[in-house]
Amino acid sequence: DRDRTDLSLDAEVQIVVDLADQLRLRRFALMGPSHAGPVAVAVTHHASRRVSHLILYGTGARALIDDDTWRPLRDLILANWPAATHAIAALATSRCDANDVEAFAALMRAAASPQMTVALQEASLRYDVSGMLPAIRAPTLVIKRWGDPFVSSEACRRLASSIPGARLELVEGRAHLYTVGDAMALAERIVAFTAGADRARSAQLSPREAEVLELVAQ
Repeated sequence: DRDRTDLSLDAEVQIVVDLADQLRLRRFALMGPSHAGPVAVAVTHHASRRVSHLILYGTGARALIDDDTWRPLRDLILANWPAATHAIAALATSRCDANDVEAFAALMRAAASPQMTVALQEASLRYDVSGMLPAIRAPTLVIKRWGDPFVSSEACRRLASSIPGARLELVEGRAHLYTVGDAMALAERIVAFTAGADRARSAQLSPREAEVLELVAQ
């Protein structure tokens, strides 16, 4: 959407809730990768009865890029958008195939204008969901690749330790983008978590629905 003006965290939350309503999702598992992590936390805090599981991948409680890093990157985005997307993609797909770099760079150029990219990033710098974390009650998985250059293991550890009962998993790999590299290993861990492995509640049934199903089976 090239014409958005409200880029606040509340507006981001409302977009996700509206989408869930449109899809008639009474209950759903929610994944927040990278910069979407704080938004996913805020949605879970706002719609606590609807989010069955929260998965936070390669993210922290605040924006991943600090002001000192952002200023030169901002200038590059506005001056040479193709070069900027290629540079960001090369970092996000670290040690992956060259085709992955080109595909992600093309995706960024198709998804947003350079001006909207700058606006979204500058808005995300103001997001801070630290105060919401202790109130999260959904089963939560915090997961990242060891060599991810965008977020440190310590930042993920702090994030997980701030959410009651959250599980932290560090997996092999260096790519920040979750759809490249050993994406299947990530998918298997996430599906196992949402399916109720290790005694976590299933994303498919509410506790009451599971009770009714067990009674039917009996």
